[in-house]
Amino acid sequence: MARCCYATGHSATARHIVYSQIMDHFKAYRILHEAQHGFRKDRSCESQLTCILTTHDLAKGFDEKSQIDALLLDFSKAFDKVPHRRLVYKLDRYEVRGQTLM
Repeated sequence: MARCCYATGHSATARHIVYSQIMDHFKAYRILHEAQHGFRKDRSCESQLTCILTTHDLAKGFDEKSQIDALLLDFSKAFDKVPHRRLVYKLDRYEVRGQTLM
């Protein structure tokens, strides 16, 4: 089902169009949570860290001699391991289906 990613010819353009349409749909129906940063315009995994723990929080913790715990995970290759049938099922539940997935 991941054929759109490997289309011949103008595959980058096709991927961009599909991505834009899906993201517009997700925005319109508020499917993605505000805390979701990966794969979103003007957001990244790095920008998500600033929402969780700021430099101010770190400085305050150091000044107060508080314990500061942080767990950083790299999911950059996680998408490669997503079971495609499960992904298609979930996309279908959000009404992303048909030619968009072909």
